[in-house]
Amino acid sequence: MRVYYYENELEDEFSSASIKAKKIDADYDYSMDSAGRRFLHFFWYKIIAKPIARLFLQLKFRHRIVGLEKMEAVPSHLLQGIISRCFRCLSL
Repeated sequence: MRVYYYENELEDEFSSASIKAKKIDADYDYSMDSAGRRFLHFFWYKIIAKPIARLFLQLKFRHRIVGLEKMEAVPSHLLQGIISRCFRCLSL
């Protein structure tokens, strides 16, 4: 068994992978202003990813979601804000 001690957690790499990160400057477009981007996000997230994730949870872990209709009534941007605040509280 090997024990690795990190000197610099952001720079130390013990695998043989050579990952070259792309630099993202202030000009990067994070917004979804166009209708096409919004539709693609809706399609991939709501139509493809969420049903696959729910099916995987049900088949693999026999997971049951109770009160799902209450969660879907809340807009997703509010849920993202609540979740991010919870993670910030946990990281303190």
